[in-house]
Amino acid sequence: MRLLLRSVFPSSSPKSPRTLVAALVLAAITLAVFSNTFRAPFVLDDTSSIKNNASIRRLWPIESPSLGGTRGRPVVNLSLALNYRMSGLDVGVYHWTNLGIHVGAGLLLFGVIRRTFRLPTLGGTLLRGCRRRHRIRGGDVMVGSSAADRGRDLCRPED
Repeated sequence: MRLLLRSVFPSSSPKSPRTLVAALVLAAITLAVFSNTFRAPFVLDDTSSIKNNASIRRLWPIESPSLGGTRGRPVVNLSLALNYRMSGLDVGVYHWTNLGIHVGAGLLLFGVIRRTFRLPTLGGTLLRGCRRRHRIRGGDVMVGSSAADRGRDLCRPED
């Protein structure tokens, strides 16, 4: 969790209210998308992955069953085993865990994209709106480019 928070809010940058609001909006949207799943029953591959999966009944050794939805996915099987340890076959806990994983992944991606755009080479070029500098009467003037020029500007260093 600490790594996730440091990714979204790096200590070297100011924690602006806009960043916090954006992260909270992202989490709220994810919650809204998942809101109708908390009372839903197990469906599709949940029967083979959870109900009929004997390997989630114990935490050790970590293994992946040879059949079913978690075949070849030991981390997923471990996650389901932790869920089973907490709640047995209570569907709600599985859905809340799924929501937590998706919120965490969304915030992590938000942090990576946020840091990428703050890089001086890539982010600086993209955030300037792909404008070109033109010399007019000895001074620099920022002029918006046409759509065709923008693609070329991304690959061409500034003068």
